[in-house]
Amino acid sequence: MANTNDKIIFTGTNFFTASYTAHVSYAGVPATSVAIDSATQVTATWTKGVPVASAAAVPTLYFNETSSDLIHYASIPTTATVANALSVTQSTAAVSCSFAGGCLYEVTAGGVASLLASDSRVNNVTVCGSVCQYSDADSSATVAKCKLPAISTVYSNANFKIAES
Repeated sequence: MANTNDKIIFTGTNFFTASYTAHVSYAGVPATSVAIDSATQVTATWTKGVPVASAAAVPTLYFNETSSDLIHYASIPTTATVANALSVTQSTAAVSCSFAGGCLYEVTAGGVASLLASDSRVNNVTVCGSVCQYSDADSSATVAKCKLPAISTVYSNANFKIAES
C-alpha cells in the first residue's frame, strides 16, 4: 500500500474486477472515487486529500457486487497502516477583516480539507472561540479554507440596530 497527498494505492492479489464496485474509507472518510485498476491494484482518491488521522490506521477496502447486496472485504494486515498525521506548514497570518467576518482564513496541511468536509460539527477550525465556516469551493487537497466568523466588538455592539418595519 502506498499513499500520496490525495491517493491510497492498494496492491494485492485476486481483487474482484468484473461486476464489482470498490469502496474505500480512511479515518472514517469515504474516498471520493475508487478505481479497480486490475486484479492486483485498486486506487482510492480523495479530492480534498487523504484525511489526516491522529494515529496510523488501516484503511477499509471492500467490493460490492453490482447485481446483489453481496460485499467482500479485503483482508488487509494490521501492519499495513497509513500514517497521515496533521502537519500544518503554513496558515494565514495578520488577517485584516471586518468585524462582520466572511474573509477567508487558510491552513496549508494535506488532508485537512477532507476531514473538515466530512463532519464540520466535529472537525473544524476555531478563531477567537468561534467556528470558522469551512469553504469546500475554496479548498484543495493541500489547502483548507474557511470563512472567518463575525466577532462582537465594542464598536459593533454600539452600532448594532434592528430594523423596524
